[in-house]
Amino acid sequence: MLHHYVTETTSNSRPDRHTKEEVSYVITCAIGSTIGVLHKWSRDNFNLAPEVIADILSEVFLSGMLPLLS
Repeated sequence: MLHHYVTETTSNSRPDRHTKEEVSYVITCAIGSTIGVLHKWSRDNFNLAPEVIADILSEVFLSGMLPLLS
């Protein structure tokens, strides 16, 4: 499923901005990190409010991880 989605999405990428390979890795990273956060949240018995998780995912998506780590 992931491979199909990435292939479908990268077929519409603009090669003047990023290569299909770059786009495929970015999409895979975004999906993987989201699944990882949701997995951790479920393993922690959903101890944080959904809004907190949504804020974390939004911040990482918009700003990357570096601002959260420094």
